Amino acid sequence: MTAATATPVMKFRLKVGTHVSTMRDKEGKPVIDPKTGRNKTIKHEASNPRTCLIDSTDDLAARFGRTKFEPIYGQSTRALEESHPEVYAFEKMTVSQLKEYAEEDEIDIEGMKTKVDIINGLRKAIAEREAE
Repeated sequence: MTAATATPVMKFRLKVGTHVSTMRDKEGKPVIDPKTGRNKTIKHEASNPRTCLIDSTDDLAARFGRTKFEPIYGQSTRALEESHPEVYAFEKMTVSQLKEYAEEDEIDIEGMKTKVDIINGLRKAIAEREAE
């Protein structure tokens, strides 16, 4: 898959419940279970920080509603993750550490109160810088 034909990937946080999605390889093709011949799936749980973040080519917030999915801004999340791995360590940081990171990187997070809001604000700002 070339960059010109690649489908943009969006990232979402599952806010409530569970969601089952098809596992995909780096090229975006479904991963097939050799034993069954069916698509492999992954179960996302809102309560599990390891599975609550979902990469999707579909706008899950528009499809299922914002009460279930919260968009995390930045279209090319895989490229962003490769170029800025520290961005994806945000979930492990405390709110104080996130504020310190924002201050050091000169990112305005004023008015953002929750950890999720701060993380989304940081990711959005970094994605916007990447686009420039």
